[in-house]
Amino acid sequence: MSGSMMKTPVATKLVAAAVAGLAAVSLSFACMPVVAAYSEGLSAGAAPELTGTPATYEKTEVVYASLAADGQVEAAYVVNQFDVESAGDVEDFGNYEKIANLTDEGALAHEGDAVSFVADEGVFYYQGDMAKAQLPWDVSLSYELDGREVSAEEIAGATGALAMHLTTKAVEDVDASFAESYMLQVTFTLNGDTTSDIEAEGATVASSGRNRTVAFTALPGENADCLLTAQVRDFEMTGVQIAALPYSMNMDMPDTDGMMDDMTKLSDAIAQLDDGAEALAAGVDELAGGAKQFAAGAAAFGDGLEALGGSSSQLVEGSAQIKAGIDAIVGGMAGASQGQIDLSGLAQLGQLSGGLRSLASAFDGLSAQTAQLQAGFDAAHANLAAAIAAIPAPTLGEAEIGALMEVTGASDAANGTSVTGTANTLVQTYQAAQVVKGTYESAEFQQVVGGTSALLSALGADAATQGSFAYFSAMLTQMADGIDNAPGAESLAQLGQLAEGLGQLAQSYGEFHAGLEQYAAGVGELSAGFAGLEEGASELGSGASQLASGADALADGTGELASETAGMPDTMQEEIDAMMAEYDFPDWKPVSFTSGENEHTVAVQFVMTTAAIEIPEEPEAEEEPEEELDIVDRFFALFK
Repeated sequence: MSGSMMKTPVATKLVAAAVAGLAAVSLSFACMPVVAAYSEGLSAGAAPELTGTPATYEKTEVVYASLAADGQVEAAYVVNQFDVESAGDVEDFGNYEKIANLTDEGALAHEGDAVSFVADEGVFYYQGDMAKAQLPWDVSLSYELDGREVSAEEIAGATGALAMHLTTKAVEDVDASFAESYMLQVTFTLNGDTTSDIEAEGATVASSGRNRTVAFTALPGENADCLLTAQVRDFEMTGVQIAALPYSMNMDMPDTDGMMDDMTKLSDAIAQLDDGAEALAAGVDELAGGAKQFAAGAAAFGDGLEALGGSSSQLVEGSAQIKAGIDAIVGGMAGASQGQIDLSGLAQLGQLSGGLRSLASAFDGLSAQTAQLQAGFDAAHANLAAAIAAIPAPTLGEAEIGALMEVTGASDAANGTSVTGTANTLVQTYQAAQVVKGTYESAEFQQVVGGTSALLSALGADAATQGSFAYFSAMLTQMADGIDNAPGAESLAQLGQLAEGLGQLAQSYGEFHAGLEQYAAGVGELSAGFAGLEEGASELGSGASQLASGADALADGTGELASETAGMPDTMQEEIDAMMAEYDFPDWKPVSFTSGENEHTVAVQFVMTTAAIEIPEEPEAEEEPEEELDIVDRFFALFK
């Protein structure tokens, strides 16, 4: 199809069906039999005798225009209707070439643009043939047949693919209120027997008996742009009718209060979702921080336990050596006190004193190591306690977790995101953290930690604390001092007392050494078991960090969603108002089409009809003249 026939898209017609019905009602009033007077000729008649009393009335104008097949105006006339409330004189104005009374045989006076007559109460009609047929719209109608632009004459009786394109354009020289306030209905009437495959975008296609009507509608202020295509055979068509009348459509707007309330609730719910997501993100950030501290404290505690385990083995090994030395000394002293060994070499007592002082020095070393272990253990335990304390108390139950899952599911549905997986990780991490917190705060774990701390404190205490390394060191030093300060042979009697004291020392130290071995074994088990806790703490810290990132992303997403939907109710109302504004046209203030001097006009309608497309009739064949018969032929013809 050529470019000239390309159709400009027409605005969506929400009121097309209603407009068609309204136009049909209006035109049924307009298209009355009085139009016959137009073809019969118009006459004014004798001048009327006016009464001198003005009539009271309202006037309606129906403008009929005959258009050529291409849309050009050929002629126009106006049927003026007067609804008279009180009889009297009427003076009407219009640029008419001819006028005619369509109501009775009363006379009309026509001088210049003024028409005068006397009207009785009721309805009075007169018709005026317009001298200048300038309508508010220019109409253009073009045709194509099988993709070739043709004239109306060429498509009469044609067969093929037909396209008809009708457009209108407001005329600037005519009162603009008509184009701005009037809607147009363009109706094509096609023979259903010879027309098929009708296509007309934006039009209403209906059947009327054997005919098909195709009605386009242009709202006020719009130019009609009507494109119709069809397959035709022996094409003929009655004239295209264009009706124009003021837009009037009473539409009951739907009650949007309930919908707006729902939108407000949805917007508020999204805002609450955002608040919850922000609180969740803050809580998860706090959890992540606590998990990191917990992981760091657990690592430090694990290092301390490992170091304590290594030192404990050294303590046990050194203690075993000390015990062996004490046992040897006690055995020797016992033999000496019973006369089983030769005591003539009293100089050996100096060696005994030196051995005791060596043992005391070993105890001093153990006491110093124990003090270091005590400090490391206490620091590691403090870090662990702080990390555990940072884990929030168990406040989320199944109901809260279920609500969280519903919220994340709603967020996924609203934003097209996937935060449910993040929320699941959050819940799992939260539950794991609560297990760690519960394990640490359990009585069994606290007993192990407390027992370890108490043992280290007891071993590293000063000499006044019985059982401490310093206590044993002081006892051995006191024994060595007693040996060194003893006089010669006359003090041998004291050896029995010394042997008895060393025996008590050996017994006490044996018990201590057995406890030390149990302690070292317990520290080893604690260190081995804590390795798993330390690994879990590290994973908890890593998972909490990832969870914090996911929670922050969730909060960002819900924040953006809340920001976008905060004004959703107002935006929806604005969109509804803007949509309906397209059909909210100003009320037409009635003005006369025929003359601005007419003050009683209440309605004006236009009916424009193009020339019909008809197949030319075949000229009738001329009859051959009868052959002249002579008298004889006429006689015989009587008997034929």
